[in-house]
Amino acid sequence: MAKRGSYDHARLAAGYHGRSLTGGLGYRICLRLYRAALRAVDARPAVTRALHRVHDILTIAGHTYDLAAVRHLYVIGFGEAAATMARSVEDAFGTAITAGIVVTKYGHHEPTRRIEVLEAAHPNP
Repeated sequence: MAKRGSYDHARLAAGYHGRSLTGGLGYRICLRLYRAALRAVDARPAVTRALHRVHDILTIAGHTYDLAAVRHLYVIGFGEAAATMARSVEDAFGTAITAGIVVTKYGHHEPTRRIEVLEAAHPNP
């Protein structure tokens, strides 16, 4: 066995014994990082974190808007996660939304109540 502090000792301490790291410390750390990254970019929670509504006051990225002064609220969006984000916006604003439209990638449709979801392919240059 290699002396303490050597490369081989570090590999053994990390759970590597000449076979896969699956189940070892390095694997568990990577798996936790991977899962955290997926949670961080999940569209629904991302929208929920970005939009803060308390009664008629809406705050987006530090900017505050008085919804009582707004006659119509329209939602527009596009992108692969647009339909998922539209559902989160509907959850936050419900019947306050006048209408909306989002365009998403084929196969990414989500059911919505007030926002129309269109599916399309990416245009070729």
